[in-house]
Amino acid sequence: MRLASLITLCVALALGSVGMAAPSKENVVLYFDFEQIAENRMVEATGKTGIGSIKGQITLVEGVRGKAGQFTPYSFIDVGALDPDAIPTDEITIMAWVNVPPGTHEIFNARGSDGTWIFHPELRSDGRYRWLVRTENAHTVFDMQTGVVAWNTWTHFAGVYSATAGYAALYINGEEIARQPVTGVPMMQDWGMGARVGLTIDDARPFSGRMDDLIVWNKALTADEIKSAMEHGIGD
Repeated sequence: MRLASLITLCVALALGSVGMAAPSKENVVLYFDFEQIAENRMVEATGKTGIGSIKGQITLVEGVRGKAGQFTPYSFIDVGALDPDAIPTDEITIMAWVNVPPGTHEIFNARGSDGTWIFHPELRSDGRYRWLVRTENAHTVFDMQTGVVAWNTWTHFAGVYSATAGYAALYINGEEIARQPVTGVPMMQDWGMGARVGLTIDDARPFSGRMDDLIVWNKALTADEIKSAMEHGIGD
């Protein structure tokens, strides 16, 4: 009887691990784990070079998983030139661990050559989270403003959009807090005016606090994949 119970427990644990399997590294577009600064660049964890220039002052401090980036106001990471073919069009997930005081804090931002603000993953001064995607000609695909921000507390933010499946979702600390059906409009592949971590392209909404594991995926991650990435990053 004890042997049978032990076997049942092992099977259950194995099935649980399968359910929490990490998403594929092949779907990672950008990953700053904030573990190393070299030549005034935040080292990109998947090995991309020539990107991640630090503007202002960002120091490495204790984070959720190893080190984190401490952003002084109006400091940011200039993402730089990504391979245009790697920029997501049909699906995306933007996630990060954040710990900030009250205020409006931009996690990640990209802007098209036509002036369109493409993404707004934010913590807002009114105490809500924001997750927005726009496409060409400043057309808003969706604009979620919801939840209650826990200031000065480590919080995991994950915004998901799938043009393929026609939905957007927002996860806080691995739990879905908002979902809405949307018209499946592809995202802009033109980030011609640049992309930044921690500040908008027009130098507004400064991220002032700590950030860990900023990851951009070209896939709409599932709830289990988000929880896995939240706890383990992109895995080994």
